[in-house]
Amino acid sequence: ELLDNLIVAEEKDEELFQLIMKIWPLLTQKDPWLAVKILEVRILEKMGYQLQQHNCLHCGSSLKEQHNYRGCVGGVLCEACSNKVLEEPTTVFSLEVMAGLKALQNMDWELLSCLAFSSSGKQQLDNYLELQLDSILERPLKTKNFIRQML
Repeated sequence: ELLDNLIVAEEKDEELFQLIMKIWPLLTQKDPWLAVKILEVRILEKMGYQLQQHNCLHCGSSLKEQHNYRGCVGGVLCEACSNKVLEEPTTVFSLEVMAGLKALQNMDWELLSCLAFSSSGKQQLDNYLELQLDSILERPLKTKNFIRQML
């Protein structure tokens, strides 16, 4: 469903095809959830929606390492901006998720299957990526709700 909504029909994209072919074997390994997150992050990046993780999306200041981060559509807010009341939707995530996001964007393919997230980290990453995708697609993905109902 994600690919159907982000990809222009009948447009050839060798790079995207290679990305999917690299992800496919990871779906059968120890953590299919991780394979899906890799795919989501890399597709967002490929489509021009790379998440801003080094500077505050609101004021542009350099992000410092902190215990919790507030993510919004397109990136992360600094501590000062995250304390302001903003009209845009946000979600809170931990240092674990921030480090994991950076790894998902930058890590070599061979090492990605070594990544691990805690159960709360998985939920936080799900929430953050869902915020991104819902904004880009201008609606929630139906399959996410279906999968949640099945669990």
